[in-house]
Order: sequence, then structure tokens, then C-alpha cells
Amino acid sequence: VETSKYVARELDGVLEYLEDPTRGIEGMAAVAKDAPMPLGTNMCVIAWEHLKPAIEQNAIQVLLTDHHYWGGLRRTRELAAVCEAFGLALSMHSNSHLGISLAAMTHVAAAIPNLDHSCDTHYPWNSADDIILPGVLEFRDGEVKVPTGPGLGVELDHEALARLHRLYLDSGVRSRDDTGYMQRFQPDYELRLPRW
Repeated sequence: VETSKYVARELDGVLEYLEDPTRGIEGMAAVAKDAPMPLGTNMCVIAWEHLKPAIEQNAIQVLLTDHHYWGGLRRTRELAAVCEAFGLALSMHSNSHLGISLAAMTHVAAAIPNLDHSCDTHYPWNSADDIILPGVLEFRDGEVKVPTGPGLGVELDHEALARLHRLYLDSGVRSRDDTGYMQRFQPDYELRLPRW
């Protein structure tokens, strides 16, 4: 907590918000008391039951939603209304998603009037492995247009889907492994807590 308070002071005037500088709602609340900027999270408030203690303790000021965690597109819109009612700013977080997920995120983002901050996505790093046909989700000047076709507006590349499905079956991995994922890009990557 003390290190996070120090980092927050050092980054005053640099960031729109400081994302997850420490663990847990209680830790975030302690940092928020002294931080000169809002605190955001996509780690300690990821379910409906986390909202009440986070709001009561003023632990966060920006909630980074993820439609995968919060129950889909409709529930994400409901979450946006709750955030608006309690004065929490709103943004969206993503992890290693592909085009179907980005299309869904784009649609729900367009349907939320109180999206206060830019959404983040890791899609540009994963787009070469996508399972949708190219051309719909193109980034221009940091923006993606909402797809206009039927459904989510993207079309499956069935060959790519079959190839990735085969990779999944052959891998034997059945649970999330962020360290293994990072090692694909940086072989010597080790999960460590940050040091300032």
C-alpha cells in the first residue's frame, strides 16, 4: 500500500486513472485516500457482490468492465447504470480476446452512454490468430467502428476456427495460464510483483 501511494504521487498529472496499484478492495481504499488521481480496477471488483464494499469504502473511482466476467452484454449495460447511479466512472478492459469478443465489446460500448474513458483491448496483438474474416474490425486513429452486419457484424473464418480448436485440443490446457501466454512473446518472462 505504501509503495502504491508513493507511485500515485509520482504519477500525479500523468494518468487519467491508476489501475490496480495494490491488491484487494481494502488495499485500494487505503491508496485511494491519498492518491491524487482516481483509481481504476478490473481485478478487485469483478462480480456484483464486490460493488457494495468497494463503493462503501470508496476503493475505486473507475470500474473497468469485462462483458465476460459480468454476465454478458445486457448485464454490462446494467452495470453501467449502477456505476452511473453511484458516481463511478466506467471503462472497459479486455484480455487476450479475438474478434468475436471485440465485436461484442464494441457493440456494448456503443450502447453505454456513460462510458467515461477509452476502452482497452489487446486485440491488435492477437489479430493474426483471429477466427473472423478480416476487414471489419480495423483500428483507425485509435477507434474501431461498430460492425453493421447481422448479429455482432463479423463473419467466422471456419478454417481458422478449426485450426485454433485443434490447437486447443492438442494443447491439453484447460485453465487460464497468463504466464505461459506471455512466454510466447517473451520466453524469459516470469510472473513477479512489480517493484518501484
